[in-house]
Amino acid sequence: MVMDELRPFRVTETTTNQFTGTTNKITGTSNQLSFSSEPEQDYKWLLFSIHGRISRGQYWKVSIPLMLATLLPFVALLVYVMDVGAGGFGIVAGVFNSLCALAMFPLMWIGFAIGAKRWHDRNKSAWWMLISIVPYIGGFWQFIELGCLAGSEGENDYGEAPDQ
Repeated sequence: MVMDELRPFRVTETTTNQFTGTTNKITGTSNQLSFSSEPEQDYKWLLFSIHGRISRGQYWKVSIPLMLATLLPFVALLVYVMDVGAGGFGIVAGVFNSLCALAMFPLMWIGFAIGAKRWHDRNKSAWWMLISIVPYIGGFWQFIELGCLAGSEGENDYGEAPDQ
């Protein structure tokens, strides 16, 4: 065997998925390849993927409607819980509120997904989402980091800088 065959060599390959339109770029050396995805800014990726980065503008464009959409099921559940104790509402209200409770799960995932991408834009792990469980200061800290501060310039550990 020739020694040149054992030395690592530089590899760069770009492919595009014809069904989803996402572009994947593989770069690195032959003995240590890294895979990074440069997804198209479609709604499926924006709302459900935890990979990549989003800008503050994209974050707020999803967060505000998400907060409003979360408010309806929350208020409906609150009214149901308060009135059941008073003997009010019937089976129809119970079914409606069960559906509202089920709607909370995808809304929570969407909130997690956009938060994770925003933390990635700040060049921090999505584990920083856990800061929000710290009483009093956690939610405020997350608001400042995700909603007010700019992301890291250029490429970081989580991909290319998002479009503003």
